[in-house]
Amino acid sequence: MGATNSNGTPNLQNQVEKWGLQLASRGIVALAVDSFTRRRLSMAPDADSALWQDQCSGKQYAGRVNPYTTRVLDAQAARAWLVTDSRINATRVGLLGWSHGAQAAMVEAAEKPTNTLFRTTVLFYPGCGSDLGFGTPGASTWRPHHELRFNIGTEDDFFFNCQSRATTAQSTYGSTPGSGHELVFIPYTDAEHGFDGESQTWPTSTTPCSTPDMCAMRDADLDSLAFLLSRL
Repeated sequence: MGATNSNGTPNLQNQVEKWGLQLASRGIVALAVDSFTRRRLSMAPDADSALWQDQCSGKQYAGRVNPYTTRVLDAQAARAWLVTDSRINATRVGLLGWSHGAQAAMVEAAEKPTNTLFRTTVLFYPGCGSDLGFGTPGASTWRPHHELRFNIGTEDDFFFNCQSRATTAQSTYGSTPGSGHELVFIPYTDAEHGFDGESQTWPTSTTPCSTPDMCAMRDADLDSLAFLLSRL
């Protein structure tokens, strides 16, 4: 989740809210998973509610909720809960993740001995360092189990590690078009981490943009939606 209201209660970030509304407008159920609020430790006072919601690297509560284990299980549990509803097509459930949540989605989507049943995944700027697992970025064994789109700015501190893992997935493990586990890696020139949080308004192809982040936001939102709809 990663955002709070003025009273400290959890709220949706721009990215998550606009995606949820856009998917709902198309008749697609969107479920946002809050991995943080109910896990806030007693050592974290109410005044730290906003800080607890931001567990990215370098923050006060960084990693208290593990993105590589706990949040992966949360994603799987969310899918299992969704498909108990007879109105949900269990074969057409996708996964989206941003930053800390994208790290969880990246692990969930990886080829591994036991794969879950998400149909496809869209990532926005996860961390791709050694803590991810699957070897180091320079000797990576990570590749997706299903078709996956990966959005990241070239000015993101995570860019080169992610580019290295993506290149290996494509060149060594064959995550290329027609493989059934294609990795579509899209670098956005000069865009930074969190580039798509500029606005809660869903863009159109004619939405003007004046900065690398705004242009990346527009293109990533539109193209990622097209990717998701074509794979579900």
